Amino acid sequence: LEALSCGLPIIASNRGGIKEAINSSVGRLITISPSNIKKTLEYFLRNNSRLEMLASNARSYARKHFSDKNAQMILKYYG
Repeated sequence: LEALSCGLPIIASNRGGIKEAINSSVGRLITISPSNIKKTLEYFLRNNSRLEMLASNARSYARKHFSDKNAQMILKYYG
């Protein structure tokens, strides 16, 4: 969330809760392994326009999905 809030796209694990919070408009979900991390980084190095597009979506995605309103809803129902 911190990276997205700063306008940075992410590479994250496709396991656990992360895949429910992040989508392909702001990053790439992968099966974590050294080779998959390397392939993904190389992909973004070769496809700078895709990286820029993800970065341009990141901050607005974070604000929409992880705002104070979302936190208040979580506290209301789980707090």
